[in-house]
Amino acid sequence: MLRALTKSVAGRAIGLAVVAVLLAACSGSSDDDKQAGQNDAAEAAEVGDCLNLSGVAVNAGSEAISCDDPTATYVVTATDGTCDEYEVEYSISAAGESKEVAACLTYNAKVGDCFVDSTLATPAKKVACQGEGADIKVLAFDDNSSKAKECPKKTTFSLPNKTRNQLLCFGKV
Repeated sequence: MLRALTKSVAGRAIGLAVVAVLLAACSGSSDDDKQAGQNDAAEAAEVGDCLNLSGVAVNAGSEAISCDDPTATYVVTATDGTCDEYEVEYSISAAGESKEVAACLTYNAKVGDCFVDSTLATPAKKVACQGEGADIKVLAFDDNSSKAKECPKKTTFSLPNKTRNQLLCFGKV
């Protein structure tokens, strides 16, 4: 029971950390053209598109990136706000418009990928497993199950996405 609780708390912590960064970024306005360009990328995101999130707190931003890029960290799973508890809900208002765009994000991951885990101040980042500060590694990915008990024994936490019927299992690098 403790193991399942630990996994659930870890998964929520990842999402909450990134949401905190994004909410701080979206609540402020900026005249910086680079920041505006990054926000436009997130606004135009469609299901299946990949994004990298960057910055800290008030300087957080997003950048559209090819999902084939080895650094592409997040993939958009929905744009209608139907996020799973283990997905990040990225909300942003378009400059000069009252319309808010909501996108659900999860890790763009395959077995063997490594990440620098998110904190309350910074979003997660996909990195090479050696030499870039990686602290978590994808041990298993299943796009036909959301049952955490199917993760390998060395799993330290999992993200059982019931909405998308997907399971990500993470362990130490």
